[in-house]
Amino acid sequence: PTLNTNDLYDVIDTVLLKVKHLDAIAIAIPGIIKGNDHLRSSIDGKDIDLKNELEKKYHIDVVISNNANAAVVGFSLEHSEYKNIIFHSQPFGFGVGGQGILVNGQVVLGKEGIAGEIRFFLRRMLLPVISIIGPEAIALFSPMTPDKEEIKEGLLSFIPQEFLPEIYIIKESWYYMLDGITKLCLDYLNENEQV
Repeated sequence: PTLNTNDLYDVIDTVLLKVKHLDAIAIAIPGIIKGNDHLRSSIDGKDIDLKNELEKKYHIDVVISNNANAAVVGFSLEHSEYKNIIFHSQPFGFGVGGQGILVNGQVVLGKEGIAGEIRFFLRRMLLPVISIIGPEAIALFSPMTPDKEEIKEGLLSFIPQEFLPEIYIIKESWYYMLDGITKLCLDYLNENEQV
């Protein structure tokens, strides 16, 4: 529920004790990621220059992504038949979640990284994105809403069947986040010719 950079340092320090060489550190984290390096704090609304802070401390390249964006990338690796995907993450016990949005095979970040921050529209969370983006598929991680047919039925009361995307119920989102952040990290390393 809160971000403490000391917790991140502990995790990274533990990994570095076990691994002799890393090409980069890649982190998928909840929140608004502005410019692929600044994390917007939900407590005071200030930016934390997380990428540069970690690079200064560890002297290694750092890749940071919003966790839902990493998850949509991971899901797309498994479902290459879709180019327009929403990965909706609504963790159990949290009143808010996030959406990773892939349009024409590209992650949509939006102005200042705001795209997919569903805390700003809690009611009817899937309907607006279906109407605006028109995804072919929605991956839904929401333990409190596990019935795909109930979701479809609710959506069909607003939109015709032909516009309804394929809905996938996701039991664990971390798998997709891990695959997605790994792909984003490899892309970063390839762009910077470090692989």
